[in-house]
Amino acid sequence: MFGAGMISSFLKVIHIFSINPYLGPLQVSLGKMIIDIAKWLILYVLVLFSFGCGLNQLLWSGKRKKIRSFKKKVCKLATHTDTWLCKVFCVKDCLLQSMCNSLS
Repeated sequence: MFGAGMISSFLKVIHIFSINPYLGPLQVSLGKMIIDIAKWLILYVLVLFSFGCGLNQLLWSGKRKKIRSFKKKVCKLATHTDTWLCKVFCVKDCLLQSMCNSLS
């Protein structure tokens, strides 16, 4: 109830400002300026997101190769030494365990 009263009083003050000959034009220009700033922010976020997606696609191929080589090294070590390394990497990760079995 208090929130609804605050919103209605705020809207009444805005209406009073629009009638005032000095604050009315300032209110209109401020509203248009906020809309322009919102448009530029949307454009900025869109460009930033598109560059981020492009950069991710460029850099992902190198990471994929590194991840594959790391998994192969871990699987080789886990099959040769059935100790600490196998417990750390292969106990909870069923996918890695099946990958280790398929490589050997």
